[in-house]
Amino acid sequence: MHPDLERLISEDETARAGVDAASSAARARLEAVRADVACQREARLRQLDQALERSVTQILDEADREAGRRRARREAHSREAAARGAALVDRAADLWVRIVREGPAPKGSIP
Repeated sequence: MHPDLERLISEDETARAGVDAASSAARARLEAVRADVACQREARLRQLDQALERSVTQILDEADREAGRRRARREAHSREAAARGAALVDRAADLWVRIVREGPAPKGSIP
């Protein structure tokens, strides 16, 4: 074979080997970057999930507190209404007994 041809073939093989090595190195770097991005993504998703869990817990806690406050107000209102009603029931019972015993009062005389 001609020496120039042998030199060209040798340089071609060397260049191909260099391209193959560079391509392999680039693929390895690309896979490393992909793995790093996936790891960062998973870490970020865990952080967001934890933040979401904290937010949900805070919302539920506040809802429980608000429900307790409303229940306490409703119970207080019910007690007040029952107390007002008890006074009216006593007065109504007294009037009913009076009507039964004495008959209806003349118009305009009911206290």
